[in-house]
Amino acid sequence: MLMAYLNKYYPYLRRSCRRAALTPVFAFFLLLAAPPVIFAGTIDVNEVIVEGNSSISREELLYLLDLTEGGSFDEDDITRGIKRLFRKGIFNSISVETLEGEGEGAGGRVLVRVKEKAVIDDVYFYGQKRLSSSFLKRWFPLKEGMVLEPDRLESARNVLEDALEKRGFPDSIAEINVVKTDDPYRVELEVEILEAVPQYIRLVEIIGRSDYPDHKLISKMRLRVNDIFDVFKLERDMERIESFLRSKGHIKPDIGPYTFIDGQLLLGVKPGVRLEVEITGNDSVADRAIRAAMPFSEAGEVTDGLVTEAVIRINELYTRKSFSETRIVPVLAGERDDLQLRFFIHEGIPQWVNEITIKSMAVPPEKLLEIMVLKERNPFGPKELKRDIGRITEFYLALGYRDVDVHEPVVVRDENRVSIVLEIDEGF
Repeated sequence: MLMAYLNKYYPYLRRSCRRAALTPVFAFFLLLAAPPVIFAGTIDVNEVIVEGNSSISREELLYLLDLTEGGSFDEDDITRGIKRLFRKGIFNSISVETLEGEGEGAGGRVLVRVKEKAVIDDVYFYGQKRLSSSFLKRWFPLKEGMVLEPDRLESARNVLEDALEKRGFPDSIAEINVVKTDDPYRVELEVEILEAVPQYIRLVEIIGRSDYPDHKLISKMRLRVNDIFDVFKLERDMERIESFLRSKGHIKPDIGPYTFIDGQLLLGVKPGVRLEVEITGNDSVADRAIRAAMPFSEAGEVTDGLVTEAVIRINELYTRKSFSETRIVPVLAGERDDLQLRFFIHEGIPQWVNEITIKSMAVPPEKLLEIMVLKERNPFGPKELKRDIGRITEFYLALGYRDVDVHEPVVVRDENRVSIVLEIDEGF
């Protein structure tokens, strides 16, 4: 019987798998492929006995195995079922065997034995003096409720020791002990922290050309002389310095790298180009919205092309508010690293669509109005009207009207109201 053979030699297969870097599932398939083992016909099932399951119910296990009392199975059924069970990721071993009867139509009892992987029940830290348990828990990658993979213990220790070094405690050691509990599939992890002597800051110095004195930039930092050198805090301090420089108009400050040797912290700071932006004439769109639309910070530079892009973005802000005739004049002045950019804005009058008239023959005007973005009693925009003409043309082409021609629209303005007439020559 194939399953009895598998059960008998499974421990040997697991040892062989480890030496050959194979998985138990693959070993099982190798066993199925072995020439001496031939499994013909089906096995009828009168009773199923399940042993070793803890974190999975008997019902779910048999469902995945596709094994039911009163049913039957063959070699392919069990192969697929065991493969599904291993995909759960919670089993070390699975075996299936019949206790009595085999062959076509024979009845019998089926024994399913599983050995689950251990689940982490709790994680304890001890031995630390200055380090908090909350910090250790946050950086220790193995958490309560996770399946314990033995090969992850070493990597978990490395991750935690790296975090200890960044916290300012280099050469600290984390020892992980796996403790069994009353439940055979639940374990506790005891992590002993051998805390080394911390590194202290004796000097902080800013390196690099800057228009700001060192003490001005250092005042934005939380790390101080005589503090433990904590890289996590330093990274947040670097963000604070960057935010300060951006608030002063520097579009892309470069903070870092840093070095820490013998208590001396040397931090590189390059403020970068400073851009002063002045906006006048904007009554309907807030300064904050216009500044947020500027492309200079993301690009890290100021060029004529980016100034043009800024004008386009500002125009889009006004178009959303129904201003279709806004005029924006940019003026760029100053030196290479200290620039002044002024936007003079003439907003014009907001305009709304009063009426849209479409003259067509083959397609009802109502249908064409549906595919247009411009709507009556909505904001009017010349660019959107141009796009709508393109949409109508594509619609006709899709219907097979190859010679369609949408004439130049007639736009009639009455103060802040706009009426649009579209005439369509559909062709043939």
